[in-house]
Amino acid sequence: MVFYHLPELRPVDKVPRGLCAVLGFFDGVHPGHRELFAIAARYGAPVFAWTFFSGSRTDLLTDDAARFRLLHEAGAEYAAAADFDEIRDTDGERFVEDVLIRRLGVSRAVVGESFRFGKGAAWDSDDLRRLCGAAGVPCTVAPTVAVGGVPVSSSAIRVLIASGEVEDAARLLGREHFYSLPVVRGKMLGRRLGFPTANQIIPKSLVTPARGVYVCRASFEEDGAVRRFPGVLNIGVCPTLGREELAAFREENPDYALPDEEIIGREVMETHVIGYDGDLYGKTLRVDLCRKLREEIKFSSVEELKDRIRADERSATEYFSTREL
Repeated sequence: MVFYHLPELRPVDKVPRGLCAVLGFFDGVHPGHRELFAIAARYGAPVFAWTFFSGSRTDLLTDDAARFRLLHEAGAEYAAAADFDEIRDTDGERFVEDVLIRRLGVSRAVVGESFRFGKGAAWDSDDLRRLCGAAGVPCTVAPTVAVGGVPVSSSAIRVLIASGEVEDAARLLGREHFYSLPVVRGKMLGRRLGFPTANQIIPKSLVTPARGVYVCRASFEEDGAVRRFPGVLNIGVCPTLGREELAAFREENPDYALPDEEIIGREVMETHVIGYDGDLYGKTLRVDLCRKLREEIKFSSVEELKDRIRADERSATEYFSTREL
């Protein structure tokens, strides 16, 4: 189990005793998750998130780094992340006694009503409340949050994103779904057409939106400040990235890159950042998906492609004319 002090995302040797623990995986840190941390804050003790590392999970809304940052924004001051394999065979009683009481010394636990734990996920939120109560630790079980009458869940949001329904996903998330990924150099075909793009590979660990063209918000750090621009993003199997470019990217990003047989043909995001002429290669670019504009189209000529990109640019600019960038 790894402990973190979340304001700096800094690993620490241990966490203070007497914390109010919010338990869950928290993929996406949606409004239901944020409500748990709001409840925990009312009890007066420092708020602590207990969660898992992503491990080999696929099609998630957030990677570990993004999830921990969002947990801090939700109100967690500390976090503990466990490898699932370390505790997968731990029964519910032992989890409460050994992890929550002995190792963490929590003063209170807060979970959602759908929370499950222990070997085979055989224990539920009512069991946690009973076991914690027997150990003298209060446990609050919060009801599922609904948005517009729709229960909020990470799985429902994943389905919407995979279907390209990013505006509906944003309503459930309480924000646009985003990716924060390194930029890989392509063959500069977009730049030659007059519409340079930043290319990013979506790893298997993250959910992939439906192929097509989207309005997005593009942001990155430059000269110590965060810069934000409107953008047009295409998601598909990128024809502008060859094996040489991907091999170079893999060498420079060993912790991120996928194996050879998995990286070629993976979905790639190509983002045209409107109004920015610099080179984004080597930067981490965050793209927030705002609206799907259209499906992928096969164009009969370069001029037809350019006309369509200009129209997409106008759509993105118009979108942000009435919204905060």
